[in-house]
Amino acid sequence: MLPNFTPDQLALLASTLNLDPSSLFPPPRAAPPAGPLDDLGGLQAELEGYEEIQNSSGQHVLAEKSYSLGIDQHPSHPQLYLLHLNRAVVSQSLERFSSALTDAELALSLLSDTQPSESTSSEQLKKLKEKGLFRRCRALYSLRRWKDAEDGFAAFLALYPESKDASKGLINAKNRVREASTGEYDVLSLYQQALATKTPRLDVANFVGPVEVVSLQGRGGGRGVVATRDVKPGELLLASKAFAVSYPEDLPTDEIFIGLNLLVNKMDTPEEIYLRSTIFHRLTYQPELVPSVLGLYPGPTFPSPPSTYSLLPPPPLPPHTPPEAISPSLVEAVDCYNSFTPQSLRPASFSVADRDASDNPRRPVALFAAGSLFNHSCDPSASWTTIGDLQTIRAISPIPAGAEIFISYAVDGEYEARQALLGKHLPPGLKECPCSLCSDDRKDGRLNLKTRGRIVEDRLSNGSGIDESSSLSAIRNKIKDLEETIRRLVATYGPHRGAFKPELYHVYQTMSFVHGILAYRARSSEPYKHVVENQYRALESVGVVVVGRSSSSTFRPSATSTTSSSSSSAKKKLSDPLEPSDLPILTAPRANSHGAVCSAIQVAAAFFALEDHGSAKRWIRAAMWMEDVAIGGGKALFVVRYEQMLQELGLTRFAV
Repeated sequence: MLPNFTPDQLALLASTLNLDPSSLFPPPRAAPPAGPLDDLGGLQAELEGYEEIQNSSGQHVLAEKSYSLGIDQHPSHPQLYLLHLNRAVVSQSLERFSSALTDAELALSLLSDTQPSESTSSEQLKKLKEKGLFRRCRALYSLRRWKDAEDGFAAFLALYPESKDASKGLINAKNRVREASTGEYDVLSLYQQALATKTPRLDVANFVGPVEVVSLQGRGGGRGVVATRDVKPGELLLASKAFAVSYPEDLPTDEIFIGLNLLVNKMDTPEEIYLRSTIFHRLTYQPELVPSVLGLYPGPTFPSPPSTYSLLPPPPLPPHTPPEAISPSLVEAVDCYNSFTPQSLRPASFSVADRDASDNPRRPVALFAAGSLFNHSCDPSASWTTIGDLQTIRAISPIPAGAEIFISYAVDGEYEARQALLGKHLPPGLKECPCSLCSDDRKDGRLNLKTRGRIVEDRLSNGSGIDESSSLSAIRNKIKDLEETIRRLVATYGPHRGAFKPELYHVYQTMSFVHGILAYRARSSEPYKHVVENQYRALESVGVVVVGRSSSSTFRPSATSTTSSSSSSAKKKLSDPLEPSDLPILTAPRANSHGAVCSAIQVAAAFFALEDHGSAKRWIRAAMWMEDVAIGGGKALFVVRYEQMLQELGLTRFAV
């Protein structure tokens, strides 16, 4: 028995298997007979029959087949353009954008040779040409051919200046051209759009910055992404929409999706199964995109992908190019090794991590083709963020020209947790991550790694256990307990280690929080100095260099950077980072960027409590700069995203 497919899915299956759709399910209405047509009335009657199929339960696949049947049966009919115009609409609905473009252009070509007649007046022909031109523009836009769409909408408005839809289309096309060429995005607007829906699919262009894909031995797929010039922290390297995304809300509620993934020996989620069918559908009807997906790393059981890969949009194929034969197993492998859960940016909080901590197993999954070309390091030189179905990758440290750029696949976690997450992504022959952080961890010894893992797991699962109602004795006992935890955790690191020890972040953060509670309960400002000191140490543990501190430094209230801003009056692109002038830090975090931003805000709150408003303002600027380096959006996004946190701490005036 066939699974519970929708009519469209059954029709697609029938087409793939070269079967008659009616053999799988009875159509709601038989296609109109294809007899000789000698007048517009006859063709219009046939069109009405096709449209009834199209509108019945959304069976666009059957409608498309019916329009195609009419075109094949009546290739010389004088009103053939009507079928092409209508099939363009159906193809657009089915996201067969190349077919929609071809039909719109065929209809326009036929209309250009058509003269007014008794059955079709000049005014009717004008309206039909208007439809054809607009459908052509819409197909070009959907194919992400931004400049062609801009030119098309401009030409359309020259003929039909009153069209509001075309005016909106021209504005959108111009915005996409700007984004693709300059990397200028209205990040705040994109963030707000993504928050407004459970299934965000943003209307936005891709951008390729100063990066390229090169052949690199010893990497998964034998390739990596390198900088084409020197790059500063905060520069946008890549912005890319998901090739395909599957949200839990996309799935039909009356169907069950079950799949066993033998490549990695696990059960696939319904979202993963649905994503795979979405990828297959798009590749089938946009064959120019096949190399950009099937050229990704398919895992160790398939031949290595090509050594070259272009991050730029593929050129359009000639009309009527037949789809390539696509291997379902190769699509499954590429999807398995490259897709992941895009946890979209959301309003900030003081939570341990800026990720969705929900126990709900139903999570979205997406394939970001271009972002998949970046190799992994637990000590990366760039960070990635998803806003809806848009992935951005920004430099978080200076990157010299020609250097490989790494991102982290394992967002946070101690050594063993990271290895568990990275298993399938390691190059063949490697069982553990070869990055500098993991190499330093292994030098600490296996026994120390196990001890560290247990301490971190215990600390994260138990939290602080302290709140504003706790007694002073309970608070002081917790401080002693945390001091012992820090002593034990620090003892697991060898003398070769520098300040970058990400596992220490949460325990220092917790210690700072408890001292803040002590300040409140004891009605004393003295504990705020310990708040600052522990937040400094938390920041240093994730790679932030605090100005004026060494390994033996203690509380220092007003240290600032002497870095000056260049040309502060110059117009700033939205893709550029804030200038780090007069900041109390020298570097952005190498890990846990959201945690580092929260730490900077809490340092500002402590200085505010100590009535050092100058230091409070500088630390808010430091938080803003770190957020901008990792995510972009500048002050505008920072103020909106951290609005509640800033209000609760009384710090809003320092951010605006």
